[in-house]
Amino acid sequence: MMTSIRRASLIAICFCVLFAKAGIAQVVGFSGVLESTNANEVDGWSETDIDYGSAYYYNAAVIGYLYEGQAQKDVEASRTEYLDPCDSNPPDWRCDGNPIPPPIVWTGVETTAPVHQGSVYTIYSEHYLITYFYYEDGYYNPYQYPPGASFTSPGGGDPSGTGYDPGSGQVYVDEEIIYLGYTYFQFGTAPPSISSIDPPSVVRGKSGTIHVQGQNLRDDLGRLTASSRDGDLTVTVASGDAASASLNYSVSGTASIGPHQFTVSNTWGESEPKDLTVGYPPAVVTGVSPPSWPAGGDYDVTVVGTGFGDNPTVSAIAPGVSSGVAYNSSSDGTQTHFHVHVDINAPNEPVQIVVIPGYTGSTFICGACNGGSPNGIANAAVLAQTPTGQLRLVSNATDATNCTNGELLASSGGGSKTVKAGQQIWLCVIHPPQGITMSDQSWQINQSDITGGFIDYGNKGYPNAESGGKEAPLPATSNVNSIKFYFHNINGSESVHFSAALSNGEPYAASADFNVQGPTNIRVVDLYPRSPVTIRAVEGTTLMGIGKVPAEDPTVYDLGFTLEIQADNSSAQQNTASPFWWVQIIQSDSLQRYTEGVMRRRVCPSTTPSPSLDGFYPTAASSKFGDAPTVGPLPATDGEVGVKMAFKLYALWNPLLPDGCTPSPGDPDSCSSIPVPLGNLNWDWSACGINTKQTTSNGTTYLLQCPAGNGNAGSFTPSREFPDWQGTTPAPQTMEQAYKCFP
Repeated sequence: MMTSIRRASLIAICFCVLFAKAGIAQVVGFSGVLESTNANEVDGWSETDIDYGSAYYYNAAVIGYLYEGQAQKDVEASRTEYLDPCDSNPPDWRCDGNPIPPPIVWTGVETTAPVHQGSVYTIYSEHYLITYFYYEDGYYNPYQYPPGASFTSPGGGDPSGTGYDPGSGQVYVDEEIIYLGYTYFQFGTAPPSISSIDPPSVVRGKSGTIHVQGQNLRDDLGRLTASSRDGDLTVTVASGDAASASLNYSVSGTASIGPHQFTVSNTWGESEPKDLTVGYPPAVVTGVSPPSWPAGGDYDVTVVGTGFGDNPTVSAIAPGVSSGVAYNSSSDGTQTHFHVHVDINAPNEPVQIVVIPGYTGSTFICGACNGGSPNGIANAAVLAQTPTGQLRLVSNATDATNCTNGELLASSGGGSKTVKAGQQIWLCVIHPPQGITMSDQSWQINQSDITGGFIDYGNKGYPNAESGGKEAPLPATSNVNSIKFYFHNINGSESVHFSAALSNGEPYAASADFNVQGPTNIRVVDLYPRSPVTIRAVEGTTLMGIGKVPAEDPTVYDLGFTLEIQADNSSAQQNTASPFWWVQIIQSDSLQRYTEGVMRRRVCPSTTPSPSLDGFYPTAASSKFGDAPTVGPLPATDGEVGVKMAFKLYALWNPLLPDGCTPSPGDPDSCSSIPVPLGNLNWDWSACGINTKQTTSNGTTYLLQCPAGNGNAGSFTPSREFPDWQGTTPAPQTMEQAYKCFP
């Protein structure tokens, strides 16, 4: 019987429980490879085990085969012998009275064959139990007893008549061989090969783990080892199988930069050497000082970290940022310095700082990049210029362009600027710092409370009686740095806001508040007709509700009425002279003639534009006339002539800035204010003359008579409407002109 030492030398096995029956036998079979197996020789092992108690009744037997491919290379057989209780170690209790029997009894055989690399070997084992029966004189004795006969071949023996004389009678012995089954262990004998390494490079002076891929790395016997080709690299196997393995490595701090070779081995051979690159560590940045850089400055920057080397390259990447070369780099690669300049126009955004490692006198090879970048990356920040916009109140185009002179206005919420209604407001926004430009400028004002001015139709400047007057268009509010306008909302609060985008991406804004002053509690009083039109008639008549005109009295009377404007807050007027303006616009006039017999009406065309400025504003007047033929009516065939006129009378207030400034037509800068409307009223009048064809007391036959004349004036309505006219009517339309309408 073979010893347990032999069984302990197995390095790869296949086993199974072949038979188990309580009280009879438990059998385990093994097929495996012995530890002595090497690249030259395969040592196979086949074994059958039974429990100790069953060994009194059965022998264990085994036949071991060794195949290379399909070819049998070796075969061996073995079985246990008769079990002597005293052969046990320690002896059975039947020998010394205090036994510890062994747990199992087993038998095994070794098979051997030379190794041919790349072949597939199989250890094939057949497992048996052998028992014996004897009986005397044909009488069956069920007692089983193993007499120790040799096991030579499977299949069992037939009953035999072997003679044996126990003292009487013939003894017959039967050997029974019981086949239980088989086990096998199959394995290949290919040497290992490495296809890839991950990572392919490591850092000098460091330890870690690499992963290899390949074929036949750990063989079927479980063997896998690794070794280096030089003393600066140590590799050992951490784990692995046939296709992959993890290897622990350690690189000395003095190892050369470049490839170092290692191999892996199994039972059947060694792989080809594989290169593991040893290099420098990648750069890692852990700190930047200062971490933020206001735009428009120069800064000396310190970068700290690891793996820089003693000769790194440093750069700062961001719009508007330029950087110099690294200096004062530490020999241990943990610190370097460089200089940066940040343009005034640099935007508010991160700056990428890049440290490229470098070593004096050596080509840099990264030992742990493995396809990645060896560069150290960190971020600093550019703090963009964020200037605060502010508005100035200026008085001329030069200052409006440069915006360096003039009154600096407080931002909204910081106090209001007091101005007069009609005062010129010329604002500019202070420019951002040099190098920063503005775009998308926009002014925000309440458009209904401002005007572009009150100007001449013909020339730039104040309204002119001859050429005309009108409200100027509102100023442009987009893409301009200055704006000129006039508030016409008397006694109101206003705000002006400016916004733009700066070339560094930041917003730019400015604002100002205004308190607009002017006369308050404006009233138009004493509105009443002043005089009727001058007439010559037998019977008196009234005009606009006033008493009769004496008959046959050619005295000149003005036609019109009196208006008086009253207002509080006279200090806002800025001048001792009344700043109230009256502007009367002739909206329409018509001259009519009725011809006796023909019974027709003709309308005399006006000789001036309509509407036009009344040359005698604010009142209309009539000229003296009589019954002389030179000024009298036309021949008696014209029986009646008449006139009808309509007016719009505007009241305006002018702050007269500077104090007492009189506007100069055509000069827009002569005054820094314009009149602003307070309100208006509409009124009209009409009258007629009649030729009675009767001889009067003075001997003429052409007498002018007008049985009626009338007028009407509406109420005064507050309004911001500006008067609008072209040209001036040189004299009021009168009855006298009506007579001369036709040649």
